[in-house]
Amino acid sequence: MAYTSDRLGDFEVYVRPFPGGRGEWKVSVNGGGHALWNGQEDELFYAAPDSNAIMVVKVDTQSDRFGQESPRRLFTLDQAEPASAAGSARRFYDVTADGQRFVMIQRNRPTILSSMPIVQNWSAEFKDRE
Repeated sequence: MAYTSDRLGDFEVYVRPFPGGRGEWKVSVNGGGHALWNGQEDELFYAAPDSNAIMVVKVDTQSDRFGQESPRRLFTLDQAEPASAAGSARRFYDVTADGQRFVMIQRNRPTILSSMPIVQNWSAEFKDRE
């Protein structure tokens, strides 16, 4: 089971056996939240608030001892919900079972038009149609 806790000050991502079992391991570095497993439960994704990125940690949950690699950045969030909301219960992304595709909630951003057509005397077009 993966979860987020701030009991030591900062929000971090932890893993522990479920149901039952002993042990608890911190998998995030410099904060994290919104943890999601891939379908095989050998990769754990989380949002890193210090870099506004989605991180991945390869883990071994099949053997008697939990093992993990160092987290690595998959991609930086650009215009997505900020990862700094690690303590928020609202998850802003999801991942497919194979861990290859992500969907995110985008922030509203204004559209900047580089040009806008202006039509003058448009009513003259309809005079001949009466």
